[in-house]
Amino acid sequence: MTLRKALAFFILLALSFLPNASSAAGFEEPKVEYSADSYFESEGASMKSKVSHAPGKERREMEGMVMIVRRDKKVVWQLMPEMKKYMENPIGKDDKKSDISDYKIEQTIVGPDVVEGMNTTKYKVVMTDKSGDRYTGLMWSTKDGIMVKLDAEGEHKGRKAKMKNYLRNIKIARQDPKLFEIPAGYTSMGSVMDMFKGAQEESQKAQEEAARKAKEAEAKKAKEEAARKKAEEERDYTASERDYTSGERDYTSSPRKKTTSTSTSTGAAPSASDTAKDTAKKLWKLFGK
Repeated sequence: MTLRKALAFFILLALSFLPNASSAAGFEEPKVEYSADSYFESEGASMKSKVSHAPGKERREMEGMVMIVRRDKKVVWQLMPEMKKYMENPIGKDDKKSDISDYKIEQTIVGPDVVEGMNTTKYKVVMTDKSGDRYTGLMWSTKDGIMVKLDAEGEHKGRKAKMKNYLRNIKIARQDPKLFEIPAGYTSMGSVMDMFKGAQEESQKAQEEAARKAKEAEAKKAKEEAARKKAEEERDYTASERDYTSGERDYTSSPRKKTTSTSTSTGAAPSASDTAKDTAKKLWKLFGK
């Protein structure tokens, strides 16, 4: 158990919020019905709630949520007024989260004190778990068992923390029984465990979807890379073929250039009339004398 959770557990225990809290010496459920404004403070966090209490029943109204503890029915209802829905969770002696058997609890009276205009008795409470971690607190309680104020502190694995809970505007009066029932028109969302299970399933689906998309993106990238390499190879082959054709053309045209050059240097080939004239001259020289 972490230090913050342990101190929260300590305060809830002192407030008799847990179903088996009364099994601890000195922690008894208030004997009267009342309402009050509850303030909870810890390092860097605070919370205000409206508390309504009756024997075996308790209602806490917080921002956006209402929690009803029915010890008589061994159940906790968590209401979401804006959604008109609720979650239900069982509580009982077998609930490990509310088990205080692992703690040694010592309570001593400090003396009388007046808090919020109410006569109270101040107590010192020490909780020690099996590992030796200690959680201490001062609490102020009325003769009817109303926990008016509690200051708690503790140390766990070298870490220290403090928490405080106190009541204001305490009014001892009969509470409307409807406050401790599920309002008409509300529909069930299952239990908190169902919600956590659903959240885990959604998280797993999201992870699987992310993995699938990553795999598809990787396959697409590999396909694009293969296409790029293929296009590059085709361009290189076409360029090589073009160079080869150009070289062959240069090789073919070279002999013609050489023949033309030779004929130019030695003179043009004699025409048929020139040959006839030369032959006539030769015959004249031989027979014309």
